Amino acid sequence: LQYHDINRDRGLFYRLQEHLIADQGRIHDELLHTQALLEEQNVTLEKKIEERTEEYLRSNKVQTALYEIANAMSLSRDVHEFYAQVHRVVGELMYAGNFFIAVYDETTGLLSFPYFVDEKDSPFPTQPLDEFHGMTSYMIRTGNSIRHGSDQFNTLLENQEVEIAGTPNVDGVGAPLRAGDKVLGAIFVQSYTPGIHYTEQDDEILVYVAQHIATALTRFHALEAERLRNNELAILY
Repeated sequence: LQYHDINRDRGLFYRLQEHLIADQGRIHDELLHTQALLEEQNVTLEKKIEERTEEYLRSNKVQTALYEIANAMSLSRDVHEFYAQVHRVVGELMYAGNFFIAVYDETTGLLSFPYFVDEKDSPFPTQPLDEFHGMTSYMIRTGNSIRHGSDQFNTLLENQEVEIAGTPNVDGVGAPLRAGDKVLGAIFVQSYTPGIHYTEQDDEILVYVAQHIATALTRFHALEAERLRNNELAILY
């Protein structure tokens, strides 16, 4: 009887030990699972903080750029100097090693390229807008922007809405210079270098900045016209 009790107690002890080991294993697995969840949450939180920080810094850079464009309007001695300042400011927001500003004269119907910096091509000659069928004329005719990547360009090319003008690039972004319901011209940045591409953020930023460039350009021309009138009056009197 005593021997039987000892075996029974020993069996209970082993079963209890097995339960304890199983519980420890389950607790260990739960701890590992909880730790993995915490690590995943930390990574997600860090990513959100990083995105918010980048968004904040980007917002600050854009606001600074808009201030510098407005300031350039007042400080520039002529329109070419104003364009050069705009080029510098855009270059602080995205890659702008190749950059041009096109201007459309509604009175004459002529398209010109008064500011043109490009490592491959020379400025396009002044010509009637109707005779130029590149992406620049598309922006001015439609008021639409040119998004990064090749999808939009390939679609327009396939639909015969545009023709290839100049050296094919690796990537590019363009935006119309809109002032109210009028399109004064267009701005375009492009890359010929593999590995240098643009993003959706660049698309949005250039469209936003282009609106302010158009406003500043309108004011610049108004100030220039006023200076000319004052000079003429000074000569007369």
